[in-house]
Amino acid sequence: MTYETNQAYLASFIPNRNKVRRLYQRISKLNARLGVPASAPLTGMPTGSGGARHDFGDTIAERDRLQSQLKYLVDETTTIRAAIQAGLKGLSYNESLLINCHYLQGTSIPELIESVTANETTIRKVLDSGIRNIKLPVKGGTSNE
Repeated sequence: MTYETNQAYLASFIPNRNKVRRLYQRISKLNARLGVPASAPLTGMPTGSGGARHDFGDTIAERDRLQSQLKYLVDETTTIRAAIQAGLKGLSYNESLLINCHYLQGTSIPELIESVTANETTIRKVLDSGIRNIKLPVKGGTSNE
């Protein structure tokens, strides 16, 4: 695989990661509206509200729809995340750390500069080296060797 192909594969994770975060936030807001603690399972009745389920029908339906979308996105991104994490094992510690932070965790370049106390040129060189060296799957299920 080329540098560009690896970079595109890594970048393909970002939109889904961001969508998962936004969906989780929206679901949390709907749960708060229903009076459901973030960690509580849906029991059919909103806790602490004293109201009947039908009073919250639209909110529950929206939350259920969003949870379905969230499950689909999580399932879709799990394969990409697993492939990236497997590829990180073949990199140097610094390459692995920066690719994990930047692509999987969503840490920006300025945040990386601050957290690892390195300058931007060094961060970008290590990221570029990691992108060039990472072994990622290609179409057909084989790796780029």
